[in-house]
Amino acid sequence: MVSWILIGFVVLILAIIFIKFEHHTKRLKLILIIVLIAFIYFSASSVLHNSGVKVNSLEGAGKATSLYFSWLGNAATNVWHSGGEVKTIVGNAIKGNQTR
Repeated sequence: MVSWILIGFVVLILAIIFIKFEHHTKRLKLILIIVLIAFIYFSASSVLHNSGVKVNSLEGAGKATSLYFSWLGNAATNVWHSGGEVKTIVGNAIKGNQTR
């Protein structure tokens, strides 16, 4: 009984927060766009600086674009596969706990 009251209270709080954020959606969208642009700028400058690619020519710009997106894909793959390792560790911990 108490858990349903707690769930209802959490849903009510989240609904109130959502209504408050709805009033500030332009500001929230602007902040998200700025964060996205900053992420792209700093990650691209880091990748291109470490690789030594010159973007002065069309060929260099194409190579830089290819390099950046391959780096981004590799980073996303690493994040995706790290979840599998965590799942295995947690599964082994639960399995070990059940044998006691």
